[in-house]
Amino acid sequence: MISKEVFMEILAMHRSGKSIRAIAKVMGRHRSTIKKHLAGDDFPHYRKTAARESILAPHVQTVQDYLEEDDYKAGSWIDSRTGAMRAVTTP
Repeated sequence: MISKEVFMEILAMHRSGKSIRAIAKVMGRHRSTIKKHLAGDDFPHYRKTAARESILAPHVQTVQDYLEEDDYKAGSWIDSRTGAMRAVTTP
């Protein structure tokens, strides 16, 4: 993914007469990447991917049940961390 500034800089270098190889060397990108961006003539549009469900989501209730049965303090330590994680990942 490139920023708009980088894209504009690539276009400016190309318009000033620099070769694709020279632009690639300055920008630290592959020649084919520079060529692809120059062929597009427009800033590339990127799609945002949808958030995926955690692979542990089906097992959350089981883990919580095990922690409720737990008599020692590790359960509260784990629960405090999983509670914080759940608050971040739950929509």
